[in-house]
Formats: sequence, structure tokens, C-alpha cells
Amino acid sequence: MPYIKTNDVITYYEVYGKGYPLVFIHGGWSDHEIWGPQIEYFSRSYEDIVYDLRGHGKTSKSETKKYSLELLADDLKALLEALSIEKPIICGRSLGGLITQVYAIKYSNLKALILANTSPITPLSFSDKIRIRLEKPITLAYIGIAHLIGVKSFVNLAFKIIKMVHEEKRISVKENVLKHVQETLVNLSEDEFFKLFSMFLTSTSLDISEIKVPTLIIVGEFEPKAALKQAEKRKEC
Repeated sequence: MPYIKTNDVITYYEVYGKGYPLVFIHGGWSDHEIWGPQIEYFSRSYEDIVYDLRGHGKTSKSETKKYSLELLADDLKALLEALSIEKPIICGRSLGGLITQVYAIKYSNLKALILANTSPITPLSFSDKIRIRLEKPITLAYIGIAHLIGVKSFVNLAFKIIKMVHEEKRISVKENVLKHVQETLVNLSEDEFFKLFSMFLTSTSLDISEIKVPTLIIVGEFEPKAALKQAEKRKEC
């Protein structure tokens, strides 16, 4: 199995196909296997690289007490340097999209970006600040419940609520994807689970106008309206 040391963790990665390098970064509480259909298609024309973020999947747990997008972008840089990959196309989904934006601004060693179902890291607007302030108590309540009943029970409860309120379409229309997402969440260690939750309570604010490479923005049809507005905001930048 391909493992490589990146900063203070041992990172698991896989490489498929031949051609120009195309790196896929999964979302939070997930792993590299979520990219299976994309690898099957794009490995016909590109060299596809997938990996597990620190604490996720087969990558080792981290002794670092607090996570940040900058830390995860540094991990990406270390991985690309270790694999001698220069100026790849990088596709990030959700958390992966946030990492990609930070990497593009901080290091600029890439050819193009694909941002899938993610948020902008631009300075927050007044309405964004109000929304986050209103959502923060809810997030803190989620963390408290997860601590109280345990991550496994919390995840299973959350999936039941999502299915009742949003139906399965909010996560995926494919049953095997739903099952995989739920399993990866349940199998994540409690320490890593809460590190990510805490990271999302702090915001990284950078000027995405500094991203100079071509960027494709993708938003799923079942995403909330706020995601569509955020996508429009990135287009304006």
C-alpha cells in the first residue's frame, strides 16, 4: 500500500492512469474512496491522485491539537513535493475545496482548480456574519450532543434526521454512496471527529482574487440556496 510521510503524519495515497496530474481532495469526515466514479472516468486521460486527509481513512491520526485549513494545505504541498508533482489540476469537494483555495493562494503551484460543492474563503459579508452567528449555537449544540451520546450514535441519528428533512438526495441519490459516507463517519476516531468540528467554528479569510488559474465551480442541484449564492460570489471574484 502506498504511504508517504507528509509533515507529521503518514499519508495514504493512490495513483491511477497516465497523463497530466489531476489531484482529488475529499470532504471532511470522508476518504479517498468517494472519488471512485471520477477515477474510473478521468484515469483514461489523466494521472489521477487521491489521498486521505490527516486523521481520515488510512492516513495516520495526528497529534496536532487544532486543525486549520492552512495546515491541511501544507499537507497537500508536502504530498505533491514528495511525489514530484508540479502544477497539477486540483479538484476539491466541500472541505477539499476550502483546502484547494488556501493552497492556490498560499503556494500557487497548480494549473487549474475545480471547486465542487464548497464555500468561498473570502472575507465574510454582513449577512454571512449574521448567518454564522445564528448557526454557531446550533453547531455547539451538535458538538455537545455528539460528546454526550458518542460519535457513532450521533452520526446515525443525524442521518435519520437528514433523510426525514431533506430526503437522501441532500447527501446522494445513490444508496452505495450514502452507505459509504455513513460508514466513514462512524469509523472516524472521536478525537479527529471533534478536531474537524472545532476547525469549522473558526474561519479562514483570504482574498480569492489572488487565485489566477482557471477555475471551474460546480454546485449540485440539491444543494441549499446559500451554496448557489456563494458560487455566484466566487464567480464575481
